[in-house]
Amino acid sequence: MSEPVTKEYLDEKFDKFADTVQRGFQDVREQQNALRTDLVAVMDTKLTVLRTDLVGVMDTKLDLLGDRLTATLEQRLAEKTSEVITHVDAFASLHKKLDQELTALRGKYDRLEGALQKIAQHLHLDLQQLF
Repeated sequence: MSEPVTKEYLDEKFDKFADTVQRGFQDVREQQNALRTDLVAVMDTKLTVLRTDLVGVMDTKLDLLGDRLTATLEQRLAEKTSEVITHVDAFASLHKKLDQELTALRGKYDRLEGALQKIAQHLHLDLQQLF
């Protein structure tokens, strides 16, 4: 039949079992560390790609925004320039009209003064003493 089960026999079997379990746990830890390392590498790669894509999208959006802003500013500048030119033209036209009116009034004043001089001569008045 079989041998009696002794403490040494059980210790030896238990030690072998414990070593096998210990090696199994060590293998699981190594696989876990390898998976963790691979996962970190994959995540780093994905994050790098995502950052690159995000930077590209942001650059494109900023370029479009800059182009729209430039176009808007150029349009507003053109409108304001046109308004300023219109106002300057109106001012120049007003100045020209005022200059013409002033010339006409000067001529009228000269004619009236000449007529007054003739009347004063006719009446023998000295206008210098009156004014």
